[in-house]
Amino acid sequence: MLFMGTTKFPDENEYDSYLSKHGGSSNACTRSEKTSYHFEVKPEFLKGALTRFSQFFVSSPLMKCEAMERELQSIDSGACQSF
Repeated sequence: MLFMGTTKFPDENEYDSYLSKHGGSSNACTRSEKTSYHFEVKPEFLKGALTRFSQFFVSSPLMKCEAMERELQSIDSGACQSF
């Protein structure tokens, strides 16, 4: 749910779009007590990627109802998604 937008970057897919546009990608792995996030991007776009990524933790994440409903449906169906 963190990746659904922030106050500073409100578009739901801003982070993924930025990475993709600049030759990168991201993924995460959740275990019982922790989640590990990783991403890659061309070096010259690292600052922009870090700015967007950090906003999930230091800004106000947007918790849009429709996004939460999609995530719950995904969990209920047992589907795994990369983001």
